[in-house]
Amino acid sequence: MLASYLHNSDIESARIFFGQIPNKDPASWNTMISGYVESGDLDSAQELFWAAPVKSVISWTAMITGHMKFGRVELAEKMFEEMHVKNLVTWNAMIAGYVENCRAEDALKLFRTMVELGISPNPSSLSSVLLGCSNLSALKLGKQIHQLTCKSVLCSHTTVKTSLISMYCKCGDLKDAWKLFLEIPRKDIVTWNAMISGYAQHGAAIHNEDFSGSHKQPLWELKFP
Repeated sequence: MLASYLHNSDIESARIFFGQIPNKDPASWNTMISGYVESGDLDSAQELFWAAPVKSVISWTAMITGHMKFGRVELAEKMFEEMHVKNLVTWNAMIAGYVENCRAEDALKLFRTMVELGISPNPSSLSSVLLGCSNLSALKLGKQIHQLTCKSVLCSHTTVKTSLISMYCKCGDLKDAWKLFLEIPRKDIVTWNAMISGYAQHGAAIHNEDFSGSHKQPLWELKFP
C-alpha cells in the first residue's frame, strides 16, 4: 500500500500510512525515504533517514541521490565517505551525480577508484562515465574505457555501445562512431538517434552508401510503424 501511494505521487497519504505502521521493517523505511527523495522533499527524507533505527545501503544511496539531484554535492560526498558498505548502485549514484553537477573530472576519478577496487561496472556506470568523457572532450580516456568494455561481458550490450557511439560523436570522432554503429547487430531507436545526432552535430552528410543494405527501399518511402 505504501509503495502504491508513492507510485501515484500521493506523498501525504503515504506519510499518514507510514505513521500508522506499528512495527516498521527496513523495507518500509527505505520506501518512504526514497519516496520523499523522488517527490523533491529532501528535508523530510533527511529527517526520516536519521530517525531510522537501521540505515540500509538502499536508504544511504537514496539520500546520496537526493543530495546530488539538488546540487548538494558536498553533503553527498560526506555521506558516501561515511558509508561502511557500498554497492554498485551507490557508486553509480555518485558518478552520475558528479556528471550532472558539471564535475565530470571527479566522476572519472571515482570511476577509476571503483574499478581499481575490483568493482565491475554495469551499463549505467559506463553511460555516466562516458557522458563525463563527452563533457570534457576526453577522447583518449573514452577510448580507454572502450578497451575496458571489450574485456568484459558488456562488450555486446547495446546500451553500452550506444553510449560509446555518443561519446565518439561528441568528441568529433565520427569514423570510430560509425564503425561501432555497424558492429551492432540489433540497433534500437536510441542507437540510431545517437548516430544521426552525431552527424548533425558536426555538419556531416550521411551518404546513401552508408545505409546500403540497411533498407530495401529508399529512405523517403519508409513509414513510421
